[in-house]
Amino acid sequence: PAGRFHDADAVRPVRVALASAVWGHTSAEYWGFNAWRRALRNACSRRASTDCSWIYPLPRGSNAQTIVALYANSTFCLEPPGDSLARAGVIDALSVGCIPVFLHAQQPLLWPLHWNGSRASLLFEWSTRSSSTQSGLHPEDRNVSHYAARAEQLLETLIQFD
Repeated sequence: PAGRFHDADAVRPVRVALASAVWGHTSAEYWGFNAWRRALRNACSRRASTDCSWIYPLPRGSNAQTIVALYANSTFCLEPPGDSLARAGVIDALSVGCIPVFLHAQQPLLWPLHWNGSRASLLFEWSTRSSSTQSGLHPEDRNVSHYAARAEQLLETLIQFD
């Protein structure tokens, strides 16, 4: 039976969804992930809402139902890292059949006892290897403009994906 948010057989009206804050995450700012988030938000905001739709998650999850409904009506859900690689949005996306799109090579490896992320997601690697970080992977820099072209290219690829 169809779920409350989405009919599994229906064509999803939104191609790409992004539910991501671009400020207020101390660790995300430190590691440089907010630059990725800002570049994606900017690129998404320039697109038609049927191609890409961005929503700001409100504190305490007060618009969580709206976000899950957006995910349920979208084919791909962008999941840029924040304060950590794991995001509640990944679970939200999976629960309503939206394909998670990761930007960090370690994200598909999350929760290996519960799912196979390499089979159920897409990865567009935006990080570089460095021995200076604990994880060994980090953004190249914190300049949003550095990622602008990548964000546009990523959205174009997902919109045209067949």
